[in-house]
Order: sequence, then C-alpha cells, then structure tokens
Amino acid sequence: MPRRRWLSLTLPKTSEWPRWVIGLWLVILIGSAVAVVCSGVAAGLRNQRPAIALQFAPGDARALSRMADTSLLVEDGQLRDPSEPRRYARAALARDATLPASWRVLGLTAPDGSALSVELLETAERLSRRDAPTQLALIEFAVGRGDILGALGHYDILLRISSAYDAVLFPVLVGASTEPQIRQVLGQQLLRAPMWRRRFLAYMVNAATPYPVQADLFSAIAKGGKAFPDSDIVASQATNSALGGNYVIARHLYGLVAPGEVTQRLRNGGFDKDGGVPPFDWQYDSDGALTVAVASFGPGRRLEIISERGDGARAARQLLFLTPGRYRLAAQVGAIEGEPAGRPYMTMTCADAGTPLLTVDTQPKARRVAGMVSVPNGCAVQWLELGMRQDPNGARAAAWVDGVAIDRVGD
Repeated sequence: MPRRRWLSLTLPKTSEWPRWVIGLWLVILIGSAVAVVCSGVAAGLRNQRPAIALQFAPGDARALSRMADTSLLVEDGQLRDPSEPRRYARAALARDATLPASWRVLGLTAPDGSALSVELLETAERLSRRDAPTQLALIEFAVGRGDILGALGHYDILLRISSAYDAVLFPVLVGASTEPQIRQVLGQQLLRAPMWRRRFLAYMVNAATPYPVQADLFSAIAKGGKAFPDSDIVASQATNSALGGNYVIARHLYGLVAPGEVTQRLRNGGFDKDGGVPPFDWQYDSDGALTVAVASFGPGRRLEIISERGDGARAARQLLFLTPGRYRLAAQVGAIEGEPAGRPYMTMTCADAGTPLLTVDTQPKARRVAGMVSVPNGCAVQWLELGMRQDPNGARAAAWVDGVAIDRVGD
C-alpha cells in the first residue's frame, strides 16, 4: 500500500515576492523592534525618570502613575496645583486600574477630609496595603476624625511592612501614649502581639518614656494571662527603675515578670538559684575592692567574699518591700577554709531616705548571727546589704555568708 503523503504549503522564494510585500514586512519588523526597545527603555526609566520614560512610551501606565506621584509635591514639600497630578493619575488608571499610587493621588487631591478623598484612599489601600504613603495619609485622616483605633491599625500595617519605619513612627507612638485614652488602645494593640511589639518596647524603654506610661503598657500586655512575653525587656526596666529610685514603678514591673517572688520578704537567701532580676534578687558587687562569687559547698552553695588587700566594701544587696513591723534578720557566716578570716556584716536601711535600720557585725569565727529590726511607717522599701569590714592590718581576708533569712516577729 503506497505511503500517504501529507499536503504541504510551499511558499515562494523571497526573490519571487513583490517588492511591496518585502517593504511591508520590513516596516513591520522595524516597527516591532522600535516598540520593544522603547518599551524596554520606558520600563527602565519609569520609576526614576518617568518624564523621559513617557517620551519613549507615552502610554506607559506605570510611568504616568509615577508622574502623578512626583508632580504632586514641589521642592518645599507643599502641594502644587492638583490639576496636573490628577491628569496623569486619570491617564494611568485609564490604562491600568490596579495602580494604587494613582488612586492615592486622586484621593490626596480631592477636597480635604471629604468622603470622596477617603474612599479613593481606601481603594488604593485595597489594591496594595504595602503602599506606605497611602497608609500615612489614612493615619492623618483617622487622627483628624478622632479614630484612634483606625489610626493605630494603619500604624500596624506600616510597621509590618518594614522596620525602616520604626525611626519615624515609634517616636510618634511614644509621644501619643502619654494620653491615657491613646495608651489604652495602644495597650490593646500590643496585647495582640504584633510582630513589631518587641522592637517598640525596646525603643520605649530607651526613649526616656515616663515610668507610669511604661508600666501601663506593660500591664496591658500582662492581661493576656500567659507567661509574660518579652520579659527580659520588662525585667531590665524594672532594674533601671529601682536603681533610679522609682521604687513603686519598679516593684510593679517586677511583679509582672515574677508575681510569685515579689511578695516574699527575701529572695534566694541560700544563694541556690541562678538568674533573677537584680536588685530584687541579689545584686553582686565586684568593684575591685572585693572578689565576690557564689560557690558550691556541700549539698548547696554559699556567697564567698575575698578582700585581697583587706579593703572593706559592699559585696551584695537586695531590695526589700517589708511592711511596718518587727523582724529578725539572720544568716550563717564563717571563714573560708585555708584563708585568713574576714569580718562580714549585714545592714538594712530605708531606701528612700537612707535611714539606717540595722547593722549586724560579726566576728571572724562566728557561725550564726542575727539581729532585730523595726521597720517604721513611711519606709516602704528597704536595702539589705552584705559586705566585708576593712581588715585593721590591711591584710588579705575572706569569709562566706549563707542561709540569709528574714522572719516577722511582731507589729
């Protein structure tokens, strides 16, 4: 059976084409090449040099949109005649209705605060929530309406877009948070754990934000009922507050991160726990006069104090919140094996006024020491200090302290 041949179309040789056909093909090819080149040039220039891009591609929608954006402002940052930006924006949208910048330009050039202006800006936002100028404009409109929650919603979007906006927006948020109503709404926003919360809290504590403002925002976050997030930032600020003499705020912040510890009369009296939040837990001093370390001994640990030249100084301290009444302060002390015996001491003072309440000095070979102390009214916060007395001969001395305890014995 013979093989079936498929029909084929044979074109004439180009040498047989009429000249007008060849000319037409050349025009089409050259025109296509020019269009491709112009389109490529326009694409490369539309963002930085939109006016030049439009010379190559007058109908490029993105270049028109960019022209609308750049023609909206003059050098001094003031709005110019809105007719030109609007003309570019409409021309861009006629070619591509999905360009958020063009909708934004129409919104910004509409009558200030009008429903049309807001509607156009919201259209731009629906097309792209990542358009930062749109979010900034919507923040301004929300603030003008007194819509705090709406404004913070747009802040949230901007801060999620990029941490580059932190430097612009965080100072505004911190400043606004001094208003109780704004602080309440901001606290609710922070409770929802936005991705920028930790960055904001770190900025807030380093920006000299008033302590009551910080305490309110931290408390709002703590209402979540779970383990306190970003507790290291709160603990650091609790320490800073205490060392700065803001004891009421300091105790409040410490209570957020260690609610079970803040009510105790003394914390870690046996030096068995690591970590903690100084000075609510032990704050150790090693300023050159003394070498201070927590060392293992037997089944537990103890505080060891060494004075190389017999200098006297503080070794450790802790901030207490004892209520008015009578207490017994006790501890075990002794000489470190193989070392010259030193003389440790304990003192308690009112933190606010610096009024001495108790001093307990020990002898080199004493073991259990104690003293009675009365905490008066008006002394809500106390400092407990452990240290080493100066050696009368200026000789090396060492001692250990353990089992520090405070018991209430009366009113």
